[in-house]
Amino acid sequence: MARLHIMREDGKTPGRTGLCGQSATSTLKSTMVVLDPMPAVPPDGLLWCPGCLGGLADRAGVAGFLGQLLSAVGYPEPAAETRTLGG
Repeated sequence: MARLHIMREDGKTPGRTGLCGQSATSTLKSTMVVLDPMPAVPPDGLLWCPGCLGGLADRAGVAGFLGQLLSAVGYPEPAAETRTLGG
């Protein structure tokens, strides 16, 4: 599943690096597309990048609240498409 990254507007490469650290450049297999403003939900076929969401929650000052919310709902098994090798 392809990830939708949230781009940094600061740092060495503003607009070219996700909050997770992923570089945003077009390659032979994928083309960078900018969605501005950030959509409320990812377009069909994409999932939010978990690292970018965590980075955005921290910048927005809601990381603590997000942690409490996740603690309250428990830790479900990750969806098949988000599992890592051996996981």
